Amino acid sequence: MKTLHLKVENNLYGTLLAVLKGLPASKIEIVEHNQEKISLFGAEDIMEYAGKITSFSVIKDPVAWQREIRAEWDREWE
Repeated sequence: MKTLHLKVENNLYGTLLAVLKGLPASKIEIVEHNQEKISLFGAEDIMEYAGKITSFSVIKDPVAWQREIRAEWDREWE
């Protein structure tokens, strides 16, 4: 196993951490050494929701559904 040290701007930290946490836990260990943990909109927790969001699972044909929703705007205005 190799060690990688990075200095990352604060605005990229949450995104980079989310990507790293998406890797297999058996292949990577995340060790944070800075005193200040930065959470930008909970970005590091985004991978917890992978495959768990079922909001639109009942829609059988997403393209047809979108067309139906958008059809309201296809009409001519008087």
